[in-house]
Amino acid sequence: MKKYIISFAILTFILIAIVVVYIIDSHQNPFPPMLNDDIAIQENLYKKGEKIAAFETNNLKEASGLVMSRANHNFFWTHNDSGGKPEIYLFDKNGLHWATFKVPALARDWEEIKIGGGPQANKNYIYVADTGDNEGKYDVKTIYRFVEPNLFNISRGYRGYISKIDSLRFRYPNNAKRDCEAFIPDPITKDIYIITKREKPKVMVFKWKYPQSTKNIEDVELVAELPCFKIVGGDISIDGQEIILKDYDNVYHWKRNKKEELAQTFKRLPVRLPYISEPQGEALALSTEKSEGYFTLSEATKQKPEQYLFYYPKK
Repeated sequence: MKKYIISFAILTFILIAIVVVYIIDSHQNPFPPMLNDDIAIQENLYKKGEKIAAFETNNLKEASGLVMSRANHNFFWTHNDSGGKPEIYLFDKNGLHWATFKVPALARDWEEIKIGGGPQANKNYIYVADTGDNEGKYDVKTIYRFVEPNLFNISRGYRGYISKIDSLRFRYPNNAKRDCEAFIPDPITKDIYIITKREKPKVMVFKWKYPQSTKNIEDVELVAELPCFKIVGGDISIDGQEIILKDYDNVYHWKRNKKEELAQTFKRLPVRLPYISEPQGEALALSTEKSEGYFTLSEATKQKPEQYLFYYPKK
């Protein structure tokens, strides 16, 4: 009898292990979407999402950041999650891969890409955040900054190299080792707002005042807490008036008042926007056109290798 009990226990353990491996491997959440019902959903701002393209995935395996290009109309920049090469990829709205740029930087755990202002006026700067820290190992985080390439009249398959970058390094208060997958460069002040991922019941917002040093490690300032959990992406409109953040199952929206610091904006309760839950969906971008909406892009999995671009038009 004892022999059968042991055999049954071993078989049960194997079956559980198989299920766990499948879940991890496929990045699927075995539970229903975790909707944040404490925050009201606003349905009169944006329409429901529509699938508009499948991204080519030869180089892009785990899209972790997304931003709409400023210099290249109707194109997107994106990059891979942890374990990827230090490269950024240019795609069009049809999901076609046009260009790859190698960045002379470390890629420990790239989590977000955004575009904002910088040292030179009338230049668009790409910001790439090497700020992921799932295991809480690192007290210094880095955001890389460089001028956005203008790729007018190129052919598909172009490969380039970013020759000059700035390494912006920061620390959280008390040298805390926090995980971060979302940040926002304010187009009005050029301050950077860093949103953490894992704190419960509220994630934290830290302000990094412009100009950020390219030589010294700087401390960021805690300015707000948000009634959200596992924030994995975000963006801000070109005019700085609309802010969106997302977790795996919700998209949050703030409207900024005129002449208001983002620190104050984040102290108000957001609204939730329509969102279709995606496999490990982390990438989020507002359109560069004020009259248009926002986009999301999920990671590829073994069971679902396609990475679909979704579009949520403004009403």
